[in-house]
Amino acid sequence: MSRSHLAPCCLALIVALISGTPPLAADPPALESLFPQRMALSTQGDRLARTHLPPEVVAACRGDLSDLRLLDSRGQEVPYIIDSGAALESVIAKRATVALTLESVERSPRLRRESYLLRRTDETEDEGQEELGLLERKQEQEQGQEHQSSLPSPPGGHWDLVLTVRNREFVRKIRVETEAGEVLASGSLFRLANPLRQRLRIALTAFDSPTLRVHIEGRGKGYLEPIFKLESSADIVDARSNEFSLTVLSTRTVEQHTIVELDRPPGLIPDRLRLSTSTAAFSRPFEVWDEGAGARAQPLAQQALFRLPSQDTIEETELTLRRARGDRLRVVIENGDSPPLVGLAFTAILRQPAILFVLPAQPAGSATATLYYGGGRAHRPRYDVAALLPALPASELRGELAQQMYDPANLATVQWSAAEPNPRFDPSPALAFAMRAGRQLDPTRFTHQRPLTAHASPDGLIRHQLGVDTLALARADQGDIRIVDAESRQWPYLIEHEMGFETLVLPVEEHEIEGSESIYTLTLPASPMVIDEIVIDPPVSFFERTFRLEGGDPNDSGNWLGLASGPLRRRQGDRRKVHIPTNGGLVTALRLVVQDNQDGPLDLGSVELRHAATELFFTAPAGDYTLLVGNPEAEAPRYELAAVRNVVLAVDAVEATTGPLGENPSYSTLVGISTRKGLQQVALWGVLGLAVVVLGWFTFRLTGQQTESGG
Repeated sequence: MSRSHLAPCCLALIVALISGTPPLAADPPALESLFPQRMALSTQGDRLARTHLPPEVVAACRGDLSDLRLLDSRGQEVPYIIDSGAALESVIAKRATVALTLESVERSPRLRRESYLLRRTDETEDEGQEELGLLERKQEQEQGQEHQSSLPSPPGGHWDLVLTVRNREFVRKIRVETEAGEVLASGSLFRLANPLRQRLRIALTAFDSPTLRVHIEGRGKGYLEPIFKLESSADIVDARSNEFSLTVLSTRTVEQHTIVELDRPPGLIPDRLRLSTSTAAFSRPFEVWDEGAGARAQPLAQQALFRLPSQDTIEETELTLRRARGDRLRVVIENGDSPPLVGLAFTAILRQPAILFVLPAQPAGSATATLYYGGGRAHRPRYDVAALLPALPASELRGELAQQMYDPANLATVQWSAAEPNPRFDPSPALAFAMRAGRQLDPTRFTHQRPLTAHASPDGLIRHQLGVDTLALARADQGDIRIVDAESRQWPYLIEHEMGFETLVLPVEEHEIEGSESIYTLTLPASPMVIDEIVIDPPVSFFERTFRLEGGDPNDSGNWLGLASGPLRRRQGDRRKVHIPTNGGLVTALRLVVQDNQDGPLDLGSVELRHAATELFFTAPAGDYTLLVGNPEAEAPRYELAAVRNVVLAVDAVEATTGPLGENPSYSTLVGISTRKGLQQVALWGVLGLAVVVLGWFTFRLTGQQTESGG
C-alpha cells in the first residue's frame, strides 16, 4: 500500500476509534425508504395549505396516521399538522347581515302561535337596534322603501334566519315560508338554563322572495316577540365522518355517579362521543377522561347532555373531545337523585383527517412535494407546529382565526397526483446498517447493572424505558449509561426525553400533626428525582383546605423547597382525582403539608406521582444484554446512530424484557480508586495522613522536651 493511501486509512481508523464504533458497513437508509407508497402534490403560493388526505392514503396507513411523511422537492422533511381532533360542526364564517322589517304580526292564543310577515332590506343591520321591540322598529321604517327583488345565496354557503329573544327559557317549533307558501325551513327553537343551551339559528333553503312568513308555536308563557335578521354563512370545513361503536368494559354506580369504562383501540382517536340511552328525558353533566399509559391529566370533555321529548324532540347527546392518548375512555355521569340512565351505549365519531402544511416558496409560484405513506414501520413524528392547531372546537372558531386556518379562500390550493409504488422503498430492516457491536469497555468501572433481553425486531430497534431508579444512579446528562453484550462490547443507543408520562404509586411513610397542619411524608421510588405532578384520591366526596408540597433539597438535607401550594378542594359529588402540578424541581424527599384548621386530618387515599418518561432506543440483534450505569468519570458516548436520528425515531421499536436493577458484582473499589477522581482522593488522604504523622511527631518531640526540662 502506498503512503498516499495509507494516510486516509489511518484517518478513518482514528475516526472509528474516537466514535466508539467501526466504520459504516453500508450507507444509512433515507427516510423515504421506510414507506411502500408515495403520492406527489403541488400547491400554489407559499401560504398555509389544507387538504383532506385521499382515501387510499388513509386506507394504507395506521389508524393514528403515524406512518406518513411529507418531503419537499429537495428531499427535506416538511412538518405538518393532522387536523383530526376538531369538532365536526362546520365553521361559520359570517359574510353579511341583512335587516328584516316587520310588515305584520298575527297571534293565536288558542294555538299559542305567533306569525310574522317580514320584508328584506338592503341595509346592514345596526347591532344597537337589537334592543328595540318589534313594534318600535316597525314605526321607524319608512314607507315605500326600496327592496331588492332577489337575494342570491352567498358563495359556497346559505342564509340563516337568526333570532334575538329576551325570554329566559322556552321551547318552540318554527316554520319559515315564502309568502307563496314555499317552506324554506322547519325545526325547533329553545333556550334552557343551568347550564345555558340554546338554538336561535335556522338554515334556509335557497329563495328569491322579498318577504318571509315565520310561524312560531308551542306551549309556554307569553310570546317570544323576537327580532329577526338574515345572516349569510358558509360551511368552510367539509366534515366527512366515520362512526364506530365502542365496547363497554364496565359500568358501575358510585355515590350518585355512573362510571363507564370504554375500550379505545390505539388507532381510533375520536373527535366526538355520542351517547345512546333509552331514557326518555334527562339533563345531566358528563365528563370524559383519558385512561391508560400516556393519558392526559385533564378531562377530554365536560358538558351537560339532555333530551326533552315534545312534539319535536330536542336533545344534545354528543360530546366534543380533546385528543385522547390512553387506551381507554372513562365516562362519568352525574345522576344526582335520579336513577341511572338505561341502555347506555357510546359511538365514536371520527372526521376524515386533513393535513395542514406550508411548502417553501419557489420562483414559479408553485411548490411540489411528495407524501410517502404506509408500511406500518414509523412512529408518529413530534413536530412543533402541532401546537398551532387550535384547541377550541371548530364551532367556536370564528372570524379571522377560522378564515386563516379553515377558509379555502385564504389557503393555498392543493393538487394531488395518482398514487404509485415508492421505488426507493426498502423492505429490509431499516437499521441493519447499525446493528454492529462497538468498542469493548471495562464493566468493572460501573456501579450498577440491569439485565436486558432484546427480542427480534423487524427493523432492528429495541426500546427500554429508563426507570426512576436508573435515572437516580446516572449522571444528570445520562452520559454514564451503556448497553453491552456478554463480551462487554458496546451497542449504540439514543436517549429521548419527555416520551409521555410514567405514573407511580407513592406510599405515605409517615403522618404527623403540628398545630393545625398535617404533614404527610411520601416515599419516593428513587432519590434524587424530578417531580412533575402529584395525584391524590381521598375517599371523601368533599373537602376545602390549603396545601404546600415540599421537596428535600438534594444539596442540603435540612432545607425544604417549595414545589407547589394553593387550595386543595373537591366539590360535593365530584369524584375526580385531585391533581397537583409542580415546578419540576429535583428533590431527594417529598412531603405534603395540609392546613386542617379545626377539621380532622384528611385521608389522602391513593397517592400517585407522574413524571416525564425517558426512553432509550438501541440497535441490536435478539439476545441478552446488560445496561450499565454509575460511572462519574465516564465520557458521554458518541455513536454514529445519532446522525440518523430521524430514521431511528421513525421506525417501530420492540420493547425489551428487563431484569432487576442491582449492584454490579464485578465493580471494584480498587478500580474506582484508579480513576482520576479516585487518585485525587487517594492523594488527598495521603497528604492528610502525612500531615497527621508529621504533626504527631512534632507534638511528641515537644512533649519530650518539656518533660526533660521539667525533670
